[in-house]
Amino acid sequence: MRSFIVLLLALYLVTGCKSTKQIQTTGENKGVLVTLSGDTNKPIQVIALPVFIPAIELQNQLYQQYFAPNYGKYYPCQGEACDDSYKDLYVESPFIHIKDSLVTIKMHLAGVAHLLVSVSVSGDITLTAKPEVHNDTLYFRHVTMKPSSQSIILAITTSLFGKVIERKIQEKAWYSFRPKLDATKEDMRKKFPLKWGNICLLLDLKRIYLNDVKTQVKPVEGIIANFAAQLTVESGDFCGQ
Repeated sequence: MRSFIVLLLALYLVTGCKSTKQIQTTGENKGVLVTLSGDTNKPIQVIALPVFIPAIELQNQLYQQYFAPNYGKYYPCQGEACDDSYKDLYVESPFIHIKDSLVTIKMHLAGVAHLLVSVSVSGDITLTAKPEVHNDTLYFRHVTMKPSSQSIILAITTSLFGKVIERKIQEKAWYSFRPKLDATKEDMRKKFPLKWGNICLLLDLKRIYLNDVKTQVKPVEGIIANFAAQLTVESGDFCGQ
């Protein structure tokens, strides 16, 4: 048992060395010894697989998907079931920033709002959202918006038009962790099977799940999804097969 504990500690240092500078892993299942259902002779150990996405990468994807096709402008109401009063309003220059446990997206709102009369709109708005991961994809949830510029016209426009932008961000802004998670899995795969004395550790890549999602401010702003994988304990002879 002592050798087994030493091995797990060594394994943790090897697999976690890249992530300890970015995050302190606190997933509930990390380090918990459990038993596979229907197979009481093969205990497993859960290890962390943190995947980090920089805020600038999220910003670049958002820009390429929705702003770049129209020369840096995104019209939320064009081509959608939306009030024609706002069809000529657009947002531009998205900037993603991490604030505490939330993600903020600052953009410039401009164009023409056709209310009782047509008025020109120009000012900054800030959206605040909570990052959530479902399966292997990051979404922005609980989006709220407020004007950042002091303008009566902007305040009136955003009070009427704001819900449209909030809904668009929740529906269309997403980021897949799958490529980086796959790369992390492949890197882990190279380290297994691992033999120590009379035991052998096998990485079970079919048993990967999400522990939690966190924001990070320093040294680099971004989102961290703490995935976890399971190690199956076999006899040492198994590694030689």
